Amino acid sequence: MRGLDPGAVVKVSFVDFWPGFDPHAFLIPLLRSAPFHFEVQVVKGGKADIEFHSVFSPSAKRFVEGVGRRARRLATGRTTGSLGWADGSISDAIRIWLTGENIRPPFQGWDATLSFDPDSQIAGNAYFPLWWQMFPELIGARQSARPGIVKISKFLPLDTFLMARNGEAGQRTKFACAIISNPEPTRMRAIRALQELGPVDVFGRVTGQPISDKFEVLREYQFAVCFESDAYPGYVTEKLFDAWGAGCIPLWWGLDRGSHLNSKAFVNLASSAGLDGLVAEVKRLRNDRDARAEMSSRRLLLQRPSLDSARAILFHALMKPSEKD
Repeated sequence: MRGLDPGAVVKVSFVDFWPGFDPHAFLIPLLRSAPFHFEVQVVKGGKADIEFHSVFSPSAKRFVEGVGRRARRLATGRTTGSLGWADGSISDAIRIWLTGENIRPPFQGWDATLSFDPDSQIAGNAYFPLWWQMFPELIGARQSARPGIVKISKFLPLDTFLMARNGEAGQRTKFACAIISNPEPTRMRAIRALQELGPVDVFGRVTGQPISDKFEVLREYQFAVCFESDAYPGYVTEKLFDAWGAGCIPLWWGLDRGSHLNSKAFVNLASSAGLDGLVAEVKRLRNDRDARAEMSSRRLLLQRPSLDSARAILFHALMKPSEKD
């Protein structure tokens, strides 16, 4: 079934997504919103009209080729003809590739790709970073207390990040913390350098100190080390939003795309004079309570993101006829 009719009952499956992924948090409401207006039924196994694929399984990762340290990884992709269903029949589903990792979208075999990659020259690809999926308001859905794609700062609404805050980081006594599961070398070097200024408390699986609520930990500190695991244009996850939403001054390593982020609301290793520059700026802020309060009062977002490109890519993929037609 291709060229889906608005109002039709559409079967949708989700393959190789991350643990705790909830399709009803964002992607299903997106399919039910304008211009689609489908009646959606989520299926597990068996035939589907639309298949969303991610990369969070050993089998999916076999199709990801490393191209060097801190470089984008290339998802080679599989051709449509090489994939079928369990009963041996060939899948004619509309296949959409989506990842929350910094992995370059495949160049063939997919009807649409949604990724961190800002490269508009990749046919059928739309910029669709993970942090957008934290805010169901973008598709007209309400915030929910149910587990979603990402749990962020007690589910603060999008408008919170577009407004100034009270600068409470200037009043806190604990210096800095980091919550990490991946001991990425740049991240660990920064933590060691910052420890020359004061104690940096490290939580997470990497230290054997897992936590159940990021927000309750972060809210006690002036600064939070919230580096991305890679610095590539457009690769922005929930980390910066967690830190800011908990009232910390984020110490980030990442590259914004589209000027969504307010660079005056955080300290960015990517725009500092190296690690020494980052440490010097944190030292200045730590010694100047008023400067700390000013930075921590800044809004994090300069503008609301737009789903127009992603909607257009999806609309084209869902409406085009099958190659068999």
